[in-house]
Amino acid sequence: MGTVTLHGSWHLRVVLKHSDWPQRVVVSGAATGTIPGHLGASTVLSGDHWYLDIEHQMPGHGWRRSPYVQAERVNRQDGRSVQIVSKDCYWPGDARPNDLVLELESVGPTAVVATMPWGVDDNLTSLGTEFGGSARFLAVGVRNVGCEDFGYDATLDVSEAGRQALAGHGILVAESWSEEALRRTGQEAHGRGVVLPPVEVGKAVTAYFPIDGSAARPGVTDVEFMLHTTGRAGRRKGESLLARAGVGGDSGAARRSVKDGRSHLARLCEPATFRAVRSREAVPLGAAGTTAAAVQPSSVTSAPGPH
Repeated sequence: MGTVTLHGSWHLRVVLKHSDWPQRVVVSGAATGTIPGHLGASTVLSGDHWYLDIEHQMPGHGWRRSPYVQAERVNRQDGRSVQIVSKDCYWPGDARPNDLVLELESVGPTAVVATMPWGVDDNLTSLGTEFGGSARFLAVGVRNVGCEDFGYDATLDVSEAGRQALAGHGILVAESWSEEALRRTGQEAHGRGVVLPPVEVGKAVTAYFPIDGSAARPGVTDVEFMLHTTGRAGRRKGESLLARAGVGGDSGAARRSVKDGRSHLARLCEPATFRAVRSREAVPLGAAGTTAAAVQPSSVTSAPGPH
């Protein structure tokens, strides 16, 4: 194992060094930087999709990637910590991966709104900001940026504050679900909210809420959604997600934002479905965070030398 892929914001700290060779952490992608492999060294790294490598410096040689770097879940009550262990070279009687050990704690949100909410018709065809009589559902894309995958226990709802904000622009979010609305959206209701399907860390899903936009008035408003998830420790957690919504065909920036947002979301969520985007061939770390999400194979090999 080599490069570790992460999503979101993490506090990184060096907790153990058991090698005579200098070590360092190299971060690339949406977050960048080099952290010296000194006991106690720490930093906070944030990015949508970034990569972590551990390197060592052999005497007489430059920096080389350590051949074994593995992310392991730390069994804590919050379920938001990951330990990364590494081995720079294997020797007889010395196979333990403790040459440099890192601890990462997720310090970011569990999820974010992937793009500006938009209206869709009965066939889930996008109407952009046209939240008028033809808009039957409010669609929103949610991305998992936590440290573990969402299971079937994740639910999403438009909060009371979010419903009031939309009502201020003449859009009423339904308080209950009809069988027809559930059939059209392919969703399962949870009270007035919906149950999200499993979503891997770094992936996104689209959720729909029935609305009456017949009295919609142009404008832009902030809409709050509430996400509830259950962590590995069994704790139920609620999290507020805020999104700016353009309403009723408001002119100017709102329309452009929604148009750009829809184009962006098409790369994140499967259109007109309620399924999580399929992941690539990375091995998920159980779950976004928080968010060390996956460990990918590395072709780097170790070189012999004194240890």
